[in-house]
Amino acid sequence: MTRGATDLGFATFQIDGNGLQTKDDLLDGLAVAAKFPSYFGRNWDAASDLLRDLSWVPAEGYVLIITASENLLRMGMRDFVTFMRVVEATIRDWRDERGEFGERAAPIAFHLVLCGANVLKAELGGLLTEPLCEHSSPV
Repeated sequence: MTRGATDLGFATFQIDGNGLQTKDDLLDGLAVAAKFPSYFGRNWDAASDLLRDLSWVPAEGYVLIITASENLLRMGMRDFVTFMRVVEATIRDWRDERGEFGERAAPIAFHLVLCGANVLKAELGGLLTEPLCEHSSPV
């Protein structure tokens, strides 16, 4: 799954959703996958700041992959919605060609790939403000 992204010069971060039960599980998974600096504060604001920075992982673009993503719902709707808002803000920020401090000359892609059961799709339907691209593969 990551080979195509790597061929394009994208950094890929993968989280195994099977281990997700709580917000802290997801924050820890993000920290490990994206190699967050040691000063990561283990909260949504800190995750948002670091996902919109990633200066320690320079790349042409970024892909966050969560397998068994239906397990994101285990952490509760409030934290699930907050996570999706963090990701959408991250996507918008990287899409801004200037960056926060004018550090970019062009937009940079940031993608979230949620792999898993269809139960998550129903929750995403009315929640997202960013476009959803859906792909299915045979089971």
